[in-house]
Amino acid sequence: MVSHRVHQTQLSDNIQAQFIYENTPIFAGSDDFSLLIKFKYTGKHGFRVHLNNPFDKSNSTKEGPVNKNELRSQIPVEDAPPEEPQSSGWFGSRLSSQLSNATRAVFFNSFEKVPEQEKPAIKNAKETLFLGFSQILGYYFINDSIVDYTIFRDLQRSTIIEGKYAGIKGLEVSKAENSDSDGFFSGFSALYSSELNSLDGTGTNENLQFIPFFSSDQNIIFSELEFDPNRWTDETASHESIKSFYLRCKLPKDLPPTMATEAVQINYKFIFCYQLMEGQNIISRTAFVPLKIQTYIDKYGRQPIFHLQNSRLNQHLENFIVNDVSKHPEVSRHNSSINTDSKKINFFKLKKQSEKTKSDSMYPFDGENKKDKPISSSMSQLELSSYSKNDITSFLDIVEELDRSDVNDIIKVQEKFDKKMDEKKVFKFNVRENLLQILADYKSVQRQTIAEKDYQSLIEYDHILPKEQQIKFVIKQNHEILATVLLNKGIFNLGSLINLNIALHNEIYDTTGLEIQLLKHQIFHREEYIKKGTYGEVSSRLDKNILESIMCEKMISTFKTSNVNTDILIPLETEPQFKTNFFQIKYYLQIRFITVNNARRASEGSECEQLNYAMKNIFTDTNGSMLFQGKEILGDANEFYIRIPVIILPTYEQDFGFITTTS
Repeated sequence: MVSHRVHQTQLSDNIQAQFIYENTPIFAGSDDFSLLIKFKYTGKHGFRVHLNNPFDKSNSTKEGPVNKNELRSQIPVEDAPPEEPQSSGWFGSRLSSQLSNATRAVFFNSFEKVPEQEKPAIKNAKETLFLGFSQILGYYFINDSIVDYTIFRDLQRSTIIEGKYAGIKGLEVSKAENSDSDGFFSGFSALYSSELNSLDGTGTNENLQFIPFFSSDQNIIFSELEFDPNRWTDETASHESIKSFYLRCKLPKDLPPTMATEAVQINYKFIFCYQLMEGQNIISRTAFVPLKIQTYIDKYGRQPIFHLQNSRLNQHLENFIVNDVSKHPEVSRHNSSINTDSKKINFFKLKKQSEKTKSDSMYPFDGENKKDKPISSSMSQLELSSYSKNDITSFLDIVEELDRSDVNDIIKVQEKFDKKMDEKKVFKFNVRENLLQILADYKSVQRQTIAEKDYQSLIEYDHILPKEQQIKFVIKQNHEILATVLLNKGIFNLGSLINLNIALHNEIYDTTGLEIQLLKHQIFHREEYIKKGTYGEVSSRLDKNILESIMCEKMISTFKTSNVNTDILIPLETEPQFKTNFFQIKYYLQIRFITVNNARRASEGSECEQLNYAMKNIFTDTNGSMLFQGKEILGDANEFYIRIPVIILPTYEQDFGFITTTS
């Protein structure tokens, strides 16, 4: 989970857009979708304006790690910030939320001096954007060389609206695609190939088939957005040259997480469509902004089963709010102030304003009524409130009891009143709090009784928590104890470490080496989904209906060792486990033992002693590069595998200062 992630694109020669996510990835089923869109006039207008532009001219909306070397090459040497150590993490450049304010200041101010995009601009050129609206698109790619695409062909055709996939401008279907049943990926429009395909980093591949499964309805952001430098002054240019809009909504619960395997890729895009004048004509353009989503988990430890073979287009987004915050103090401070760049934009204040705006729009005359309405305690006024008659009667009974009670019994009456009030309280937990509760005490989550309204939900759920969290495993070979494996816990989240303690029992079998791997299995529910027969070999990592990927691995020499302590990192870039209607994602911890039978070696005597020198050279190797040569040299060596299922959930933690730049 990263806060303050920015994507940038050029809308026209003189207008640039920045899309700033409050948090990413965003949990499905929550109101975490919080986005600030800034439109900047970058043309020449002759006024002295400080614009915070943390990006160079090579940026687009592609999601990826920042290239520090390219960025620093554009900063003057005398102004360059001190060198930061190169990160070896999964995302390359991430600043922890534990860093000091001074470090954050260096982080932001280093981008401040990067020049604006050096594009030819007409001085004092008036620019206007028309009819800006947004959508959210969810789609997946099918690798036709692994998965049988013919199963999904009818679904793909059903998503074509007016010659465009999901009816979205920029996803036009060519005539060959519309008439030909194959519909190859290479036949898409030039805009699609350059924008959407390049953002996924997959490259043009004829085996990839594009299938949209979700799109939201269109939500208007503005009808007309005008930038006219001829009307600006030195005092107003800093505000007039930047227009900002704040968007917030609640995503559906049944959206699968962003994922990528060799066979299937699931992706999302925030789509911004707009119009502008080009000559005497009005043209429409579309910008695709990366959007990463994490799966929804409810307070009972359940996860939706996602139906990817059903398309849901033009779905209404709950609680969608869009506000013009160009003059908001928080946004204006970041647009014009130089000394506050080390601080993040305070999205909390933007949310407060959006909630106030929503409340005012729902009750436009509420304020006037409050001024003119006299305070009254009559029963008629109480009945008009949100409380029921039973609530009012119960409250009056407690007041009457309080009036009759002795002074020493007041506390008892108060406790009775508090108990009645607590009975009607409903605690709403968000996904992040649910994850915290599961990782802290999963048994208390399992003890909760599922409410009747949750049973009646139209969404099909899958229980992901085990009945008992097993962390200790006794490993046997031929009824003889080989080792005892102890994990620090049985439920993990993305980005955490799996700590292992392996106690080796070198009595009958001597373990001379270990290979530890974290495996991701994409399990297809039916083998009919996989290509067979005349198609030849599909994938070297495909075993029947299971596609296996190695997420992390480690090799350890255990020659003359009885105990091993190590850890395996769960990559942040992968996805949590989940289940769809045609495949599911699971994780396993595989431990491979290289064993030698001590009894057989003792009977061979001097013949075994001749191998001692070779064994020392092989098994004293610390990085394990010669580990498996031991099996070839020792005739009585054996390989032994075990697989331990592990539960991997989304991450709930937030990191600060992830800036994304791409070419």
